[in-house]
Amino acid sequence: MAASNAAAWQVSLKDVVRGTILSLMKAKLGETPPPAGGLVLVTDETADNVLSDSNCTVDEMIDLEIREKTPLFGKRNARPQAAALYFLSPTLDCARKVVEDHQRRLYSGAYIFLTEGNP
Repeated sequence: MAASNAAAWQVSLKDVVRGTILSLMKAKLGETPPPAGGLVLVTDETADNVLSDSNCTVDEMIDLEIREKTPLFGKRNARPQAAALYFLSPTLDCARKVVEDHQRRLYSGAYIFLTEGNP
């Protein structure tokens, strides 16, 4: 009996995490009109794990106007008609890559969400 309760609790925690992530993103994205080219979700490995562990679905990402997902540390082409939605770890390496993206004008704008509070 205790094992089944633990499993049910674990599932509900995943739902809470997913709901929190999505509601925070929707609230921030709702403050401005969506870019004509949609959004590119840019993640690092930690953020990928958070999204995977919280069972975020493709449909939920599409609802946020996300049209593409790409790794922060991979080769990426410029998408000047799209804005970047960065979901990253609060590390110096990630911050440097975001600044580099801005300098290279890869995207028309940026929204930045962190996997945890500032260290």
